[in-house]
Amino acid sequence: MHVTDQVFKRLLSTALKGIDETSILALLDTSEKLKYARTYAQLINDLFYLKMKDDYLTYYLSLVTSPEFISSSHYMSKSSRKEHNLHRLQFIKQENIFKQQTFIQKRLQQVAKQLDIHKQQVPEHISMDLNRLSTVIPAFVRKGQLKLSADFERKKLLLKYDIDDYYLIYTFYNLNPTMDQQKNEEYLAILKQRIYTKRLPSSLNL
Repeated sequence: MHVTDQVFKRLLSTALKGIDETSILALLDTSEKLKYARTYAQLINDLFYLKMKDDYLTYYLSLVTSPEFISSSHYMSKSSRKEHNLHRLQFIKQENIFKQQTFIQKRLQQVAKQLDIHKQQVPEHISMDLNRLSTVIPAFVRKGQLKLSADFERKKLLLKYDIDDYYLIYTFYNLNPTMDQQKNEEYLAILKQRIYTKRLPSSLNL
């Protein structure tokens, strides 16, 4: 959101098909209208960001409270975690997740209330097409948050992989594998670690 007024208008003009710079200039043809639109955009930006963060924490909590993860994390020894590089994973404690969720949900309510108030605060002497603005601004914000949204989805995917690692390794040892099976599993763990640190053995020629 920290861009010049000129850049802000140009970005708005590319947010939706059928909207061009001329129509945006007509929509925001005074400094008051522009200031109103920028505040509107900032509030929508904050709202969408908080929703993404709340969604991530909800997903996080659903995984770390699953029976599979609870079983594997509680009963796997520290030495096993270290051997399989699971000690690298620093999971957030449930109580801290709850605290974060409570804070975010409170902020969501505050921002939503601020947004409702802002929508009702158009100065009487200003003629503004609020319907068009309420369509363009969210589209503009979503487009600007595409990378952020992808980052959250990537974090969710990596979290799922980490949780699966815990459960699979726990399940493997729970089956009482033979020494040969354990050696094979240890070799795979070494490969996994080298992939993790981008140090694959040259013999694999990948």
